[in-house]
Amino acid sequence: MELAIIMGSAHSLDVIVQMYKRCNATRLQAQLASYKHLILAEAILHAGMAEYFSEKSSRWVRHDHQRRLKRASLKAAVERLRSAHLSNCASFHELFLVVQDSIASIPGIGELMVYDTSLRIGAHLGLEADRVYLHSGTKEGARRLGMGVGAPWIDQNRLPEPLQSLLPREVEDLLCIYKDHLTRKGD
Repeated sequence: MELAIIMGSAHSLDVIVQMYKRCNATRLQAQLASYKHLILAEAILHAGMAEYFSEKSSRWVRHDHQRRLKRASLKAAVERLRSAHLSNCASFHELFLVVQDSIASIPGIGELMVYDTSLRIGAHLGLEADRVYLHSGTKEGARRLGMGVGAPWIDQNRLPEPLQSLLPREVEDLLCIYKDHLTRKGD
C-alpha cells in the first residue's frame, strides 16, 4: 500500500521519515540521554514529574506532553513508582506494564503519561521498546495510515517499510508529530 503525506503538496512517507530524522530525532534522543547517567531514584523522580533536562536552560523542565497535569498527580506517580520493582524488568514491555499498573489509576494520568514515563525510565535502565505503543496522537497518526485500529501497539515488522528504518520510539514520535499530515494515498 503506497502512503502519502499531505503537507500542502503530497510527499512520500520516505520524505516524512527523512524530515523526522533531520528535524526531530535528535531532540528525543537528547531528552532520553539525560536519564542514562542518573541513579534510579533520580530517574524515577524526573520521569514521574514528567521532566527532561533542558540544555538551553540547564535545568529539569516539565515536558510539553504533560504540561497540564496537576502537580499532585505527578507526585502521586513518583510515590507509586518508587515502590514498584522497576529495576527487575527485563524488557521495555515488562517495564511498560509495571508502570501502567502503578500509575494509570491516578486521576489525570493517561496513557501518554504511562508511555512517556516508561520511555524515560527505560532510557535509564537501557530498555528500548520493540514495538510502537499507540496512545493519544500516535493512535491518530496510525489510524490515518490504516494501522493499529483498536490495538494497543503495532509490531515493528507490521509497519510500512519507510517506518521500519526508525526505532519504535521514533515511529511513535513521528506518528504523533505528523498525525495531521498522514493519510493513505487516495484518501
